[in-house]
Amino acid sequence: MAENAQKLQKEFGIKAEAYSSSVPKGRDETGWSHHKLKTARGFKINEFPVLTATKAFGMGIDKPNVRYTI
Repeated sequence: MAENAQKLQKEFGIKAEAYSSSVPKGRDETGWSHHKLKTARGFKINEFPVLTATKAFGMGIDKPNVRYTI
């Protein structure tokens, strides 16, 4: 997931972040917890237009400006 967000930023210039409840391989748990909190807050206040996340995340979205979950 994090790789997908980085690829969107690098190749297409789209500001994107990654979110997952479990810690991705190669990341430490404390750092990932901080990243998740920062990402969730940023998503709520529309700091970035794209979020790569697990499918379970998409089921709980209640935002009027979210048009698609893929």
